[in-house]
Amino acid sequence: NDVFISEVQGAPPLVFAHWMSFILVSGEFLRIVLKAHFMTESAQFFAAKNYETSKENITLERALDFFREFCNLSAGQFKVDLNRNNVKVAASLPGVIRGFDEIFYQQQSGSTRDYWHLNCGMVKFACSANIEIFKKFAITKLEGPDISNRGKVEYL
Repeated sequence: NDVFISEVQGAPPLVFAHWMSFILVSGEFLRIVLKAHFMTESAQFFAAKNYETSKENITLERALDFFREFCNLSAGQFKVDLNRNNVKVAASLPGVIRGFDEIFYQQQSGSTRDYWHLNCGMVKFACSANIEIFKKFAITKLEGPDISNRGKVEYL
């Protein structure tokens, strides 16, 4: 309940953070590349909140896994909403790479890119989405995520 969204002020930097998790959602109609850009300390902080422990108890690998699963859950919600509107998509496995590799990712002409921060107190991480639309489609059925299991999500 204490996480909120804020805009990235000014022009987005070439590199947001040391680490970047990502996932691809793609189909006949569109392609979405979702990324989370974060520092190790931020990853440990957010993972610790999820696991209800201190950030000192979160290893680097567990923190990176948390952000892989963050992308995986986000892509899953995209798939649910798009499939509800008969837009069939598939998702890749999530990955984590160095955030510096962002400089090699070029925006495709005709695509849309957006950036935002997720904040909790003074700790935050950046998210970005690059969306390419290949064919027109309508979104007529859109529901928010099912939060009935909030606090019960198991990260593997």
